Amino acid sequence: QDALKLIARQGKFANSYFRVGVLLGREECHDGWALEHGSRIIRRDVEAEHQFPAEERTLAEGLHSYCAVPLIVRGESIGVVTLLSRRKNQFSERHAQFLQQAANQIVLAIKSFNPHCSQHLKTKLFCPRCIASSGGQKTTTKYKEHLSNWGKRGGRGKKNRAGGLTNSNFA
Repeated sequence: QDALKLIARQGKFANSYFRVGVLLGREECHDGWALEHGSRIIRRDVEAEHQFPAEERTLAEGLHSYCAVPLIVRGESIGVVTLLSRRKNQFSERHAQFLQQAANQIVLAIKSFNPHCSQHLKTKLFCPRCIASSGGQKTTTKYKEHLSNWGKRGGRGKKNRAGGLTNSNFA
């Protein structure tokens, strides 16, 4: 499904459509645009600058301006932080820059919970490629005859179901 999920909210809007857990289609909201383009978006007057279908709901709830910035991890947008206001012309480029700096701090927190190898995308902190290419090379060389074919290839390619070491008797 091509939607964004609202995961946190602050403010007093008792019967708001924008409640935690609501799904917003990427194409129908400014958050989707910010996520897709990896760029901030400022609406000083939502009524005059109306562009997305979800902005009708924003206006209906009495919100007239907003600023949205993407959360970017390793060049990929993973979410959006948005501030909304009941006042028109509440946000400027300076506010967007500040919000982006705050979003960057959120990204640092997210990255600390999800460690990864900085050299290889889509790997965990303990990357088999990096281990085999540095200190692991000595171990790999010393026990090469005991390694499975997958291990001899440095952990690259498809691993056999049995996997692991082929012999448990080490010299």
